[in-house]
Parts: sequence; structure tokens; C-alpha cells
Amino acid sequence: MVSQGERDATDLARYVDLYDSAPVAYLRLDPSAKILEANLSAATLFRTTPGRLLGRRLSTLIAPAARAVLLAHVRECFGDATRVTSEIGIGGRGSGTVAVQITSTPLFAPAGGAVIACKSVLTDITRLKRAQEVLRFLGEASATLASSFDYPGTISATIEGAVPLLADIAVADIFDRGEELQRIQVAAADSRHYRLARTARWVRPPRGRGTPADWVLTTRQPLLLTDCQADAFRADPDGLVHEAFVRACTPRSLMYVPMLARGNVLGLLTFMMVESGRGFGSQDLANAVDLANRIATAIENARLYEDATRAIKAREQVMSFVSHDLKNPLMAILLSTEMLLNRSPADERRHGWKQLDRIRRGVHQMRHMVEDLLDVSGIESGRLPVELGEHRARDVVEDALELLRPIGQDKAIELEVDIPVEALELRCDRYRIVQVLSNLIGNAIKFTPGAGHVRISLERLGGNLLVTVQDSGPGIARDLLPHLFQRHVQGEETARQGRGLGLFISYVIVQAHGGRIWVDPDVERGARFRFTIPLATT
Repeated sequence: MVSQGERDATDLARYVDLYDSAPVAYLRLDPSAKILEANLSAATLFRTTPGRLLGRRLSTLIAPAARAVLLAHVRECFGDATRVTSEIGIGGRGSGTVAVQITSTPLFAPAGGAVIACKSVLTDITRLKRAQEVLRFLGEASATLASSFDYPGTISATIEGAVPLLADIAVADIFDRGEELQRIQVAAADSRHYRLARTARWVRPPRGRGTPADWVLTTRQPLLLTDCQADAFRADPDGLVHEAFVRACTPRSLMYVPMLARGNVLGLLTFMMVESGRGFGSQDLANAVDLANRIATAIENARLYEDATRAIKAREQVMSFVSHDLKNPLMAILLSTEMLLNRSPADERRHGWKQLDRIRRGVHQMRHMVEDLLDVSGIESGRLPVELGEHRARDVVEDALELLRPIGQDKAIELEVDIPVEALELRCDRYRIVQVLSNLIGNAIKFTPGAGHVRISLERLGGNLLVTVQDSGPGIARDLLPHLFQRHVQGEETARQGRGLGLFISYVIVQAHGGRIWVDPDVERGARFRFTIPLATT
């Protein structure tokens, strides 16, 4: 039969075993931070044995910068008799500083309640701290990359910031528009590699068969070499031909990461671990891929901006040509035609008069197309001029009808006008509203078969003038209704008679006046367009 003493000894041994093998480090400290007790996990953390920890001051085992924090931590635990949590760094051997969270709880004497020691739990939070630093760096990298469209400069700054956090050495190579590989930056954390890095900065990256660049272009996948022992590195099992700079650095661990955007490889990032003793793992690769994607997005955005800038410049050159080199000859043709028509004796007008009139109308149509193109260019650049003044509604409508009556007469289309007796004054740009009316009435005439009619009516609607243009044509296809006021939208039957810009321009002009324009969808026959313009007096 097992005695109580044997059972107690067994339980104690089990507790001691649990204490020693706990996943966190336990220490018992006196007021001077001398170690009175330590478990095996603590010894493992400090890379020694529990016996060698006993009697040593904890301050001699941690990073010098953390000693003041530790002493204040212990004083607070003893002085205030309270639980205290702090962060300190433990100097590693060749692997940098280990970040540790220390939580100390006071231990009280059986009698009197005095604090006789503190029980401290040490938790390695290096990975957590590093993960936080990486997230912070990636956020800062995104801000840097988005700060300018000068992507070589922003990428260079980003790669400089990636060492030593992500790697000891980092390299950025970018494919230019001609698919040539250009080196942007080489950054090294250790001064021993500065000279190599400076030399490699001006070396054209190799691009031949069997190079990392060729492998990444082919597979569009990152490549992680976790252990690059010297012998194995010289005879790479993957058959890669590493460039001389990479071989000279003799990396312990190596990553090649493609910069991908929309499935296209825009460049290549190379990361090396050399003197730090660290090796790359799956999380390091994930961080590198994240950074590469952010850089690729920045490159793509910058190149899209460059393309847009070139397109705008080309468009401005075309508009300049349209405005001067094309518009001026059209005006000369129009003036000459008008002069011939006006000076022809009445008895001679039957000879060629109709042909001259067709020339005049054709020139008018071409001039309107030119003006539409110029207006669209002005709208896109935010420079559509609107000069407001007070004008009689009747006069504005008559200006538009004067231009369009001859066209209506050619098709035997009756233009009906319903204008209120009262004198209505508009607050508008007279030329622009005539332009809107001309577009709407011109479209109505264009779509209405011969011998039809187009009705233009005006009426007061609160503080606005409501203008209605209705025709007796075939109406508007239902699928076109939601898109009528967009650019380059028109019916198939008139696709060769213009560029589909009139309604778009009219929409912008009416909005600029503070009005609205729409089409009534439920009309039995024909089409009915309406728009409002503010009255000068309400």
C-alpha cells in the first residue's frame, strides 16, 4: 500500500515536471532581479541550464537598452505589490534581439503580507512584434508607392526600407516597355556588402535561359530556396543560373518573387538572408509576395497614367488641328457659298442654286460636327464656357428655328410652335440654349419621315421654362432609353449621319444652367424630349 508521503512525493514530482516543461519561461526574482528559481523553458530561452541561471541577475542576461525597463518593472512589482507587464529584449547569439513580454506577480510572506519575491512569466513575442513591424512597413510602402507616379524612385525607397526587416539584401528589377530587364535598386543591411551592392546596382540583370528571371516569367510563381549551403548553392538542384552578385553574397536563404499585375510579370524581387543567421519561411514568402503585388500595382497605375497623359496630349493636338486647320477652311467655304447665293440674280438662281444650297448645308453640318468635338473636349477638360444673360424665350426659339426650317421644308415636315403670350425671360447662355434646341429639333427632323410634323412648345413651370420637342417619327428603341444622354449613342438608322454627341452635349449644357433634360418613355407615337431652364424672374 502506497503511503501518503509517497503519494505526496509523486504529486510533487509531477508538478515539478509540469513546471519545467511548461511552454513559457518561469522565473522567481528577488527585489534586485536576482534569479531565485527557473524552469527548463527559461533556461532554453536564455540558452543555458537552470543551474547556471540561479543566482544571476536577470539584468545581465537581457539587452542593455532594456535593463532600465526591467529594474523599474521589478521595483513596481515589489513596491506597489501589484501585477506588472512590460516588454524587454534578450540579446540573441547571432540571431538578433528576442522580444519578450514579462509579467510579474508578487509573492507574499505567510505572515505579515510582505512581498518576498515576484513570480515572472516570460513569453517570446518576437514573431508577433515582427509581424506588427511587417504590417506597418507594408502600410508605409503602400503610402510611399502611391505618393508619386515616379515609380523608379518610390520603388527604390521601398526596397531600401525592406532591409533588414524582410531580408539582409533586397534587389528590384523591372521589365521596361520593351520587355528589357532594368535594375532599379540594390539594398544591403550590412556595410560589408555595400560595395557589392553598389556595383550590382549598375549591372544589367541576366535574362537568358535558366536564369531566375526566365523561371519566374515562365511559371509566374515565386521561388523559395530555404537552405543555400555553399556547395549546394553552386550546383543548384533546380538548375538555375544565379547572377554573379547573388553568388558573391553566398546567401543562406534566397527568394525570387515576381511582380504580377493582371497576370503579367512586371518585374522581379530578389531577397537574400546572409549574415543575420535567419532563414526564410512560408510567412516570409507571403510577406514578399504581398510587397511585390503592391509594387506591381504602383507600376501599373503609373504606366496607365503615362498612357492617359499621352492620349490626352494626342487628343489636344487633334483638337488643335480641328479648331484651326479644319474649322477655318470650312468657314471660308461657307462664306464663299453664302456670297454666291446672295449675289446671284433671281433669274439665274435656277442654274446651280440648289447645288450651292446643298454645299452650304453640308458645310453647316460639318461645322456643327467640329463644334461638337470641340465642346466634348472642353467638357472632358472642365472648360465648357457658359455666359449667362437675360434673353427672351421667343427669340431663343426663333434663332434655332431659323437654322432648321430649310431642312424641314426639304422633307415636307411641318414645324409647329406653341409659345405663350406672356413674355418669358430666360437666365441663360443664348448660344448654348440655341445649341440644345438645334440638337433636339434637328434630331426630330432627322428621325421623322417625310410629311410628318415636329412640335415645339413652351410653358412656365414654377420658376423654370419647360421646353418640349415632340415628333411624329418611329420613336426610340427601349434598349436605348437608359443610354440616350451618353456619348456616341444613337439609332442604327442614323449611325452614318453624325457622331452621337448632340444629346450628350445638350445634357451637360442644361445641367450647367441648373436645369434637367429627359425623354418621356410612354409616348404612343414618336419621341418627346423635355428640358427646363431657369427664368430670369420667378
